Amino acid sequence: QLYEAISQNNTQFNVTENLVEVIYETGRDLLTMQSYVMTILKNFEKAFIQGFKQTYPVLLQELPDDAKTNAISFLSKPPTFYYYDHRPVLSSVLLAPLQLGLTYLVVFAFFQFIMTIKIQLFLATKVQGFKYILLRIFISQVSYVVISLAYVVLNAAYKLDYKATFGHSGFLVLWSISYLTMASLGGLNENVALLCFTYFPPLVGGWLVLLMATNVAPTVSPMALTNHFFRYGYALPIHNSYELVKVVFCNTYKGQMGRNFGILIVWVVLSNLMIPFTMIHVSKVKARRDREAKERALEGK
Repeated sequence: QLYEAISQNNTQFNVTENLVEVIYETGRDLLTMQSYVMTILKNFEKAFIQGFKQTYPVLLQELPDDAKTNAISFLSKPPTFYYYDHRPVLSSVLLAPLQLGLTYLVVFAFFQFIMTIKIQLFLATKVQGFKYILLRIFISQVSYVVISLAYVVLNAAYKLDYKATFGHSGFLVLWSISYLTMASLGGLNENVALLCFTYFPPLVGGWLVLLMATNVAPTVSPMALTNHFFRYGYALPIHNSYELVKVVFCNTYKGQMGRNFGILIVWVVLSNLMIPFTMIHVSKVKARRDREAKERALEGK
């Protein structure tokens, strides 16, 4: 193309834009695109320009004599890359809901259960049996709806564009994503926390750290850049939530939204189905311990 432009004296040909075009999408992974991809591309561009200039003597020899005078205006400009961001991210604040925001959802889902223990104990004195289990699950789901709404409102307060993909409906889509994320993590937290408080309460803190680490680790970098070990993240709530949030804010590929929503729903259903069995087990352990304590008290008398 450069040879033809010089030989035909095509002044419309732009050396800095028409030779090499780089197409990328920052919205697919904001952190990785800036730290990995763009750094590599800039270094490659420098090496390309140096290597490309070494071909100029050969190019001049191949040009007709009457066209060599045209070469000065073309070859005096460096053949820089033309970068085209197909999914630009206009605000770096978007890192907050994509990284820290999802981490906070893990914490909120955990403390929702911790902070409502007194309410749950009060309800246990008023409602018994299976009705109590259903009421407890219902209250948890309502709290997830409210807290997840706060997550969405906070993004709106910082004027992050949730209308990029679904228009004004993006608010509801983002709300549903945050709710399913909290509900999937919250149900799991409730099951594990009940067992920890029953057998060894100090394990609760270690469980929270483990949950955060295992969920957040697969979202730090794209799967293609991580060890195969982190492929387990495909099945965890935070990774699927992360992929969905990127679609809402950056209008990225929508083809896997069904799978992402499906995995979150499966986590919600399974964790809530486990709660009755966990509560029955915990109540049996508590009843056995109370009985043993009474027997020891009677023996002491």
